[in-house]
Amino acid sequence: MKGKEIPLYGGGGQIRDWIYVDDFCDAIEIAVERAIPGQTYNISAGNESTNKAVVERLMELLGGPNVKLVDVEDRPGHDFRYSLNSNKARQSLGWKPSHSFDEGLALTVKWYRENVSWWKPLATKKVLAETPWKERW
Repeated sequence: MKGKEIPLYGGGGQIRDWIYVDDFCDAIEIAVERAIPGQTYNISAGNESTNKAVVERLMELLGGPNVKLVDVEDRPGHDFRYSLNSNKARQSLGWKPSHSFDEGLALTVKWYRENVSWWKPLATKKVLAETPWKERW
């Protein structure tokens, strides 16, 4: 949204299980109400995708290829895959995500477009650096 190049760490092949924030918050609320104390409940939406695929979809939602992806060195200790099995939460708590990946991503973009005054002051040069872990904070 600022028209800057998008750094893609280590080629963007890292896999994540993406979940819309409202679905995650709903899961927490349901867990507070229904969970057995001391039990662990993994929360995931089953939307596994590479970082690169998500960024490419994000670029489509933002209006096309006028933004350039730039490969940058991978950050230290960057995990290749995050994946959770949420069957226990789905079965025991009766929770499931309400939004598809595409719907959640579109809602996220909409929120950021409508709330520029919230995020713009946070989008500093250091935060947006290609390798922010190398910045002197």
